[in-house]
Amino acid sequence: RLRTGRSKRSFPFIADPTRDLFLKPRSTQKAAQRFNSELNYRPDPNWLTYSRLLEFGRKLKVDLADWKPRDMIDIQGFIWVTTSAGYASELIG
Repeated sequence: RLRTGRSKRSFPFIADPTRDLFLKPRSTQKAAQRFNSELNYRPDPNWLTYSRLLEFGRKLKVDLADWKPRDMIDIQGFIWVTTSAGYASELIG
């Protein structure tokens, strides 16, 4: 069964990963907080949240420029890895 909320958030990312970012709510919000960015997240798709997500993605791409991210897939990977429980325990341990 397809979750409609998730599918609505992923279509732009699949269509153009050079510009669009996938919104995985918990990890993306956690990453945004770490970078002092406010997503104004709401569960239903809306332009304000999505525009803030794109702004956050562009900010990360600039901040990570030394690592040469090719597209938002690389940015999404950075978000997922750095917000995972395993990554946090490696930093502490």
